[in-house]
Amino acid sequence: MLVGAIVLISVLVIVSTLVLLWPYIMKLRSKKDFFNRAYRTTYSLARDKDYYIINDVELVIENKKIHFDHILFGEKYIYCIGNNYRDGNISGKYSDNQWFLYKANGKTEYIKNPLLLHSTRIEYLKSALKADDILLGICVMNDECLIDKIEDCPDNIVLLNQKELKDFIIAKEKSDISPIDSIQLEHLVRFIYNMSQGGKEKK
Repeated sequence: MLVGAIVLISVLVIVSTLVLLWPYIMKLRSKKDFFNRAYRTTYSLARDKDYYIINDVELVIENKKIHFDHILFGEKYIYCIGNNYRDGNISGKYSDNQWFLYKANGKTEYIKNPLLLHSTRIEYLKSALKADDILLGICVMNDECLIDKIEDCPDNIVLLNQKELKDFIIAKEKSDISPIDSIQLEHLVRFIYNMSQGGKEKK
């Protein structure tokens, strides 16, 4: 009788713990799936279009550590991509230091403006590459995160959901501009790759 009671209590404790932790477990799983899909999307695009790609880019520029999840080298643009997962919807202006995060539980939190952070990183990279018009910044959010229209956003950076990434890049590559010189492109790929390796060695 005592053994049965102990077993029952143990089962109830385990079930109760799982019930309490289930939302957290699902959030972790959703976040992991998001980053895995982000990698697969950029890799498949690079493979299908024969683009260079460098993942998990860590650079040290002017004594600042700069990180991009992916740098994709298209024929007309170089796409500096950062992946951002949020468990809610977001809104704000490009010039705001903080944005609103509207969580599913009804609470509202302040978060750092992902576009400003990404834009700062791109400016450092521009200064190192001596390149301007060919760099485009992309902040990718998980598809569950609804994004309000961002006011006063520059042309060289964009915030979009993951499902929009591939079509956005394909559309940009159809722009009526000259392709990047192939020799210059290869030089930039090597330059960023070597910088990234150096950044990782300094960790």
